[in-house]
Amino acid sequence: MGLDMYLISRAKENVQMAYWRKANAIHGYFMRNCTEDGYLDSCQEVRVEKENIEDLLEACKKVKELLHNEPLIESDDGYLVYDKEHEAVVKAFETLPPEDGFYFGPIEIGEYYLEDVVETIEICTNLLSNFDFENQTLYYHGWW
Repeated sequence: MGLDMYLISRAKENVQMAYWRKANAIHGYFMRNCTEDGYLDSCQEVRVEKENIEDLLEACKKVKELLHNEPLIESDDGYLVYDKEHEAVVKAFETLPPEDGFYFGPIEIGEYYLEDVVETIEICTNLLSNFDFENQTLYYHGWW
């Protein structure tokens, strides 16, 4: 069990446009930026605008650049993480903070976090190039 996350296009049928697994920082982004109260229940859908995807892309690019030269260290629980005291890691945390939650995965800024960021850059770039925001609607939901 874990956090499964989807972007879905609604037309005559649902079409999955993106999928993440336990990318809690990305989930947190959608909670903070696509809802009125900053909260999402499991399976609750929220509309995502083109501006949200553009903003998320820029945040992910910034985080990737910040962490580019940072060394990874092994945490007490065996994950490879960045030193949370380093200025670049603090800025990454402020830009795209992980969201803590039951089944959401690790909340450290580490290798899995950066993998999610890189994957999200690809997803957002693809959506901005290929999704028709004028005539289609995009929704986000997470399931846990």
